[in-house]
Amino acid sequence: MKLLILLGILFTKSSKDSTLSSIQLAQGMKSEGKVEFVVNYSRFLRSDTVTVCEFYYLLNLNSLKRKDGRVNFKAKVEIKGKNLASPIVAEWAQHSEKLLNFSIDKFWASLSPGEYDVSFSIFDLNSKNTGKALFKVSSLEKDTLLYTSDLQLLLSMYPGEDSVFGRFGYVQIPNPSSIYGAERDTLFFYMELYNLYPDTVPYFVRYYILDERGNPIRVTSPMKKSKLELPVVRDGILLKGLQTGKYTIKVQVVDPSSGKSVEDERGFVYYSAGAPGQEESQEMKYFYFIDYYASPSDLRELESLPEEGKVLYLRKFWKKFDPTPSTDYNEFFVEFVRRCKYADANFSLPEKPGRLTDRGRIYIKYGPPDERNRVTFELTSRNREHWIYYSGGLKEFVFVDLKNTGDFELVYSTEADEPSKPDWQKYVSPSDLQKRGF
Repeated sequence: MKLLILLGILFTKSSKDSTLSSIQLAQGMKSEGKVEFVVNYSRFLRSDTVTVCEFYYLLNLNSLKRKDGRVNFKAKVEIKGKNLASPIVAEWAQHSEKLLNFSIDKFWASLSPGEYDVSFSIFDLNSKNTGKALFKVSSLEKDTLLYTSDLQLLLSMYPGEDSVFGRFGYVQIPNPSSIYGAERDTLFFYMELYNLYPDTVPYFVRYYILDERGNPIRVTSPMKKSKLELPVVRDGILLKGLQTGKYTIKVQVVDPSSGKSVEDERGFVYYSAGAPGQEESQEMKYFYFIDYYASPSDLRELESLPEEGKVLYLRKFWKKFDPTPSTDYNEFFVEFVRRCKYADANFSLPEKPGRLTDRGRIYIKYGPPDERNRVTFELTSRNREHWIYYSGGLKEFVFVDLKNTGDFELVYSTEADEPSKPDWQKYVSPSDLQKRGF
């Protein structure tokens, strides 16, 4: 089975301490035995009678024995249920010579309505040690009204194709442990919607971060979504600034046409680490990235300096934007890095990182839009995104995938420093815009 992906995911500072025993799980089932892994699952409806259950696990490679520089293991899943004439059994072997701490893998099964007992095991072929997790899974219950799949938490998400982790034009790497931290401070998630009312009236989604007592500590504004798009919620929310602890993310969907509302939630753990801003100051690729705030003379001066002089120059440059210059914590730069990371994670193309795209530039300069609508423009069959900002005065930006390559170019803007294309009305009708003065 070609289901193995190896990632350098560092939950601890050294491989010596990289054991799952030190992790406080928010979700998922932890293995029993000497081979350590965490397994989790999400369920998606594929027909009235079929639930596709995706199982994904994170294996601690440091709990395996290396032989001749290689780890070798075999995985086995067995699913039993009253509706099955015989158990569903699958097993596969894997090996790797890469010096990484963890691997993530995924497998799935199609289940008819009912409840099932799942046994998942991993055998270390070098040491003969074993780890096993036992748990129950039930199928999704179909409803005639609006309802959803499970809310799936992800480690990362980006446009692309992959035979294992690809879904509707995106690569989605699941997060079996539901753990996030300073080095992985964006919580990505995915959820499918079923039985939206069959009209073209938009529906709305909203995200909540709840503390351990269930109190909302972060709430997004309602975001309008078109029913002409794929009926999924696929997004990310920044976690930077949270204290170490257990939290819950809740996604709420409201369909005004039917008057129905539905929501799903999942718990996660967030670990804050280091002094505020310490990680950001070490993000050198963002530290040097002053293009959207620097004048041409600033860029020329920076380029003329030796390396030591560039660092001093950049420290003074970012300090100019610091709202609290008397402290070591530069709120402006911290937020700038957050936006850059989000842009790179969501707007990257094979030939350039997301922060260099038009959508990335606008996101970095203005932050997340209050409304983000994506539609297909019928006359040109080009995908289009319409971003609207209400705070600080109405601002609008329209991006169009002019070349059908996934690169959404800015064609219309209300801002003087982001000029519209001369032929912008070829791609968007003025009647679609909030601002009426042209």
